[in-house]
Amino acid sequence: MRVGDDTDKRQNIGGSQITVLVVDDFPLVRSVVSHWLKQAGAFDVVETCGSAEEALGLISRNPPDVLVADIKLPDSDGLNLAEAARRIRPSLRILILTAADDACYARKAAKLGIEGYIRKTASLSRLVDAVRSVASGATVYELAAIGCHNSEIAERLFVSLKTVEYHVANLLAKLGARSRVQAVVTAQTRGILRR
Repeated sequence: MRVGDDTDKRQNIGGSQITVLVVDDFPLVRSVVSHWLKQAGAFDVVETCGSAEEALGLISRNPPDVLVADIKLPDSDGLNLAEAARRIRPSLRILILTAADDACYARKAAKLGIEGYIRKTASLSRLVDAVRSVASGATVYELAAIGCHNSEIAERLFVSLKTVEYHVANLLAKLGARSRVQAVVTAQTRGILRR
């Protein structure tokens, strides 16, 4: 199946295309990612750039719905960029691209509340699905609340199993819960999760 053939999977925010900013220091990567997202039909790649400084300027002037950023940039890293970008636009959804399989970065991304983390070795169609998932706002907590297993959550959100386990353990600790069920009930009672 080619990306763009599955029109039923197209997802728009508020009836319009999902706007995306692609940040990677390699022009070829920016071009390929941008092309595939445009081909998918639900995305408007508003801009591409190669540095964190440039990205922050673009986010300030024309905030996208989703930021797709490389973990390693010439003037910063994707995690610092994500943190700074969220100060400009708190509702910004973020997907981190990485060439390395570094659990430390994945844990840091999870701590920052970054919605997605995907390796550059993933297929282009999987990348498109990851951007869709990030744009949809699905979170580990919401998926756990509807009974998804950790492995299923990892697959849906395009994050590692360890990232999901970290989020679930963090949720249990923050809520003082002994089980996922107790955590979900407590989170719903406190208004953290919708019922």
